[in-house]
Amino acid sequence: METHEPSGHRLGDWVHGGQQHVVSWSDIISGIGHSLFIKCLLRLSRSDYGSVACLNRDFNSLVRSGEIYRLRRNNGVAEYWLYFSCNPLQWDAYDPHRGRWIQVPKIPPDEFFMCSYKESLAVGTELLVLGMAHIVYRYSILTNSWTRADPMNSPRCL
Repeated sequence: METHEPSGHRLGDWVHGGQQHVVSWSDIISGIGHSLFIKCLLRLSRSDYGSVACLNRDFNSLVRSGEIYRLRRNNGVAEYWLYFSCNPLQWDAYDPHRGRWIQVPKIPPDEFFMCSYKESLAVGTELLVLGMAHIVYRYSILTNSWTRADPMNSPRCL
C-alpha cells in the first residue's frame, strides 16, 4: 500500500516483495499509537519543538496552542532554561540539561525602550522584558517571536 503525504511528512521509501512503499509519520504514529507517540514527544527538549512541529499536523497544533506544555506539566516533565542579555535588544537562552545555547530573535527596534533600564521575568512559555516606562515586550517560545505587550498600569524602574 502506498501512502503519500505533503513534502516534509515523508520519512522514506522502501521496497518489500517487489513493491515500493512510502513510510510516513502517520504510519509511525499508527504503529505505536497516538498516546505513546505524544508521551515520547513530551520528553524532547522544547528547543526541538520548532523542528518537530513541521513533521505532523497534530504535533504542530499541540505546540502552537501551548497544549504540549500542559501535558508536560501533567506528566511531571520539567525543563528549565536560563535567559541572558548582554545587549539591550538581544537575548540568548541556555538549556542546562542539554548544555546548549539557543539564540532568541532580537527585540524589534525601539529607541526609547533600548535606552532604558530593563527588568525581565520568565513566566510559563514567555519571557517578559519590562522597560523603564510603560513598555513591555513579550517573547513567546511557542512562536519564537517578540510582540509588544499591553503597557503597564504604572511605569517602573528597577
